[in-house]
Amino acid sequence: MNDRLAVYMLDVGQGDCTVVLLPDNRVVIFDCADDHVLRKVLDGWNTPAIAAFVLSHLDQDHIAGALQFLRGWTRPIEGVYLSTDRDVGVDHEDAKRAKALLDYAEEQSRHQETRRRRWELLPNTRDRRALASGQGWSVTLLAPRHGQVIRREREGEWEEANRYSSILRVQAGPSAMLIGGDAPLLSWSELAPEELKAEAFRIPHHGGALDDGGIPAGWTVDRLYNDVGAATALISVGTNNAHGHPREPWVKPITGGGPCRLLCTQVTARCHGPLEVPGTDGRMERNPVEIAALRGRVITKHNQWTEPQYRHLTDRRGQVEKGRLEVPCAGTAVVKLYLNGHVEVLPSRGGEHERIVDDWEHPLCRPPVP
Repeated sequence: MNDRLAVYMLDVGQGDCTVVLLPDNRVVIFDCADDHVLRKVLDGWNTPAIAAFVLSHLDQDHIAGALQFLRGWTRPIEGVYLSTDRDVGVDHEDAKRAKALLDYAEEQSRHQETRRRRWELLPNTRDRRALASGQGWSVTLLAPRHGQVIRREREGEWEEANRYSSILRVQAGPSAMLIGGDAPLLSWSELAPEELKAEAFRIPHHGGALDDGGIPAGWTVDRLYNDVGAATALISVGTNNAHGHPREPWVKPITGGGPCRLLCTQVTARCHGPLEVPGTDGRMERNPVEIAALRGRVITKHNQWTEPQYRHLTDRRGQVEKGRLEVPCAGTAVVKLYLNGHVEVLPSRGGEHERIVDDWEHPLCRPPVP
């Protein structure tokens, strides 16, 4: 039995795949954008069982590898947590992968007595029970409320699926980490103040906008970061994602308002200059020419200093010539929460990672120059 929980935010490009290594060597998995990387990690640890396999919501960059992983994993899974948060009818082309995953889960739940591997299929909603727990530690789902999901499924209102994204809280002794999925400010505003406090914070929505469903009265992204009060924030993001993540207005309050340290799982073009320029109407807009130039700057010898242990399958050699190579930043980022309250973060502060990032033109993880 170990004296810590370790949270691994795997480098899977644009998307999330987080593994919580429990003191008893079981794991809790939160999203699965890439089954190849996840399997390599778990096989390397010789993981005996999965205590909980949780899909925060059914966006592609959270579930792309889930079905293949579940089909190929033969060791015990104690609970699979997912909910329907969008229309998966046959007429919805974009929902094919989510529908296939839900169909497989339904099939597995029907044949529990005849298959070799058992699992319990549960909604990914807040529950009085922890997903996994032991003496001095727990891993718990904080959102969304069960009633919200039931009402959504009953009324068939399928807009703003991020509102129904789960939030995970990992607690070890007096220390905690919050893992945000794509949950917007509306979800965070419903948590109790003591649930928001954490030493480490995995920023929701890959550093993107948090205004799905509207911004609650009295809430801002600055308030969220201040109420959490984390010493370390982390963003799971892909180098060449099509969403412009991380977005500076949603990230700047982290580094500009206090001593919080920020890490990303990959380099993004935003670390080398602004991607928006004033348009003809005065509003900021994305400039394709500047974006292409910035991506060229990302792929340089300065950013080849670290390699993740396992490359995700979307990163093939042919992508280099096409200018779409996924270049790692921190690679897999790790937060270790010890039962005595000590918190350790990798890559460590002040090391080679910081030296390289300090050489960039516009790193978002640094406080703005006055």
